Amino acid sequence: LIEKFIRETSFADDAERFNAVRAWIWSSIVSAFPFGAIFGSLMAATLSDKYGRKTTIFFNNIPAAIAGVLMTFAYPFKMWYLLLIGRFIIGVNAGISSGVITTILTEISPDNLRGMLGSCNQLFLTAAILFSNVLSFETIFGTEARWQYIFGFTFFPIITQLILLRFCPESPRYTLMFEHDEVQAEKDLRVLRERVNVRDEIDAMKREAIEREVH
Repeated sequence: LIEKFIRETSFADDAERFNAVRAWIWSSIVSAFPFGAIFGSLMAATLSDKYGRKTTIFFNNIPAAIAGVLMTFAYPFKMWYLLLIGRFIIGVNAGISSGVITTILTEISPDNLRGMLGSCNQLFLTAAILFSNVLSFETIFGTEARWQYIFGFTFFPIITQLILLRFCPESPRYTLMFEHDEVQAEKDLRVLRERVNVRDEIDAMKREAIEREVH
């Protein structure tokens, strides 16, 4: 469907030229996502250490929204290269998300649940891939007239995350080690653990922070 869209919008009168560049265009669109993900993953640690885990996740919705708009409107605007740009940008978003979300899940999880919660990220990612494949069935959006609507589903996780993120505390480990705010770190940890006494974990974080500064 996408190859047909590219051919009809940009190479309608030049089938020979399309056949010559078809493989290049298609491989570029497909590989744009992993290239963007590499770029995003390289930025993830720097951004989350500088601006915070929660803030980075919040503003990472901006490239996701931009990518969603570009890919959704590629069809009505008859511009196939919007798919290429959009996939690169959503790749950057995915790279940042993978790094930051894995970090914050590890930091906020209690020791006895850390392994399970850490694997939940990959579990839900796989479930999302399955869901997107289901949407591409011909009975849903896998037709010439409806395929572009799949990209509009980008906005559902964006909106959901923006709503729910305001109820999530920052990583206490980040707050203590990078912002040096022990009081706020203890408040956030109490919310996460649902108990008042969290001094043992705070003291452990303080020891870890001292060791980081020494090394």
